[in-house]
Amino acid sequence: MKIEKGLAGLGLLFTLSACGVGGSTLSAKDVGDSWPFTVSEVKVVCAPTLALFVTADDKVYPLNGQAERHPELYAKSKLSPLNDIQKVDPVASKLSPDSRMPLGDVTQKAIAACTSAGKWDTSKG
Repeated sequence: MKIEKGLAGLGLLFTLSACGVGGSTLSAKDVGDSWPFTVSEVKVVCAPTLALFVTADDKVYPLNGQAERHPELYAKSKLSPLNDIQKVDPVASKLSPDSRMPLGDVTQKAIAACTSAGKWDTSKG
């Protein structure tokens, strides 16, 4: 039983390491004014179960709820809070202090990158 779990974990690590988008990065230039991060670019990591992670400055951040619920999918290092690099929304924070920029545009581009790289088949979800 322990061997089976160990092999399954090894398989998951192998799957994740193979899931990168081939060095695919998203940058402020790709998204424009809706760029929600304080860093100029992030690397997208496609994980199983449609989890999205981004990396920047040698740190890893969960981009969507699946990544937040399954941090073990990125076993290479501990996850950092996305708020560490997510900009405060200047308009929304007037009504609700510390509101962050929406992630929708970045998330859509990350999903498209994972799908076009053949890492995910979103038509089955």
